[in-house]
Amino acid sequence: MPLNPFLSIALQTAVVVTTLGFTPAPSSMRPGALVVVALCTGHCISTALGYFVRTPWASLAGGYSVMLLLHYIDIGLLTRWEFVDPSAAKSPEPLNSTWVARVRFGIWAAFNARCIGTPEQVNHVPEAITCDRAAFLRRSAGIILLSYLGLDVLGSMGDPEVGSRFLVASRVPLFRRISKISAEEIVIRVVSGIAAGIGLLASQGGFYYLFAFTSVLARWSKPQDWPPLYGTLSDAYSLRRLWR
Repeated sequence: MPLNPFLSIALQTAVVVTTLGFTPAPSSMRPGALVVVALCTGHCISTALGYFVRTPWASLAGGYSVMLLLHYIDIGLLTRWEFVDPSAAKSPEPLNSTWVARVRFGIWAAFNARCIGTPEQVNHVPEAITCDRAAFLRRSAGIILLSYLGLDVLGSMGDPEVGSRFLVASRVPLFRRISKISAEEIVIRVVSGIAAGIGLLASQGGFYYLFAFTSVLARWSKPQDWPPLYGTLSDAYSLRRLWR
């Protein structure tokens, strides 16, 4: 069976999870695992566009694979996260199965791209909206459904004829052809920009909450481990606050 982008991402994720969970920080296996992870990323990027029917899905798969590669370089090779057996520190909740704890740690580390709950946590992470498990699952399921419907609507609205007329490389220059720009082109570009933003929010948010829903449902993590992906829109009243 040929290796498609789904299998490539699954293999990449499995390598990252097992390497982080089962190898010590100075292990020579970590640089070796980087080679496999990088090869999976290259394969995913080179095959995603031909495999997926819609471009947003291909870009999302490639983007996730690149993110996981960079995240592994960060926590696996630079800051060197590693599993610490809580029983060795006389934890009040000793684990009966060390390998289960290692797998859980690997999954948590691999998907904790913002390093939440660690000294390396990125700045300005929004606070969790709710700590109630049932409420979190309901909210996540609703966001997943809305994200999928939004992407489906955007995909069905695509018009190849309009794209071939206005969204081409020859129309990228603005000032040198400003006298030739029509009102129709301005409208198309504004609408396309808004649609691209909605598609980005839907794809990123949908997959984020899909992972969050699965993780909390399986009790691998708690709702507070999954704060909102973005802050509130009302706080983005300046360029600095928008990008921070």
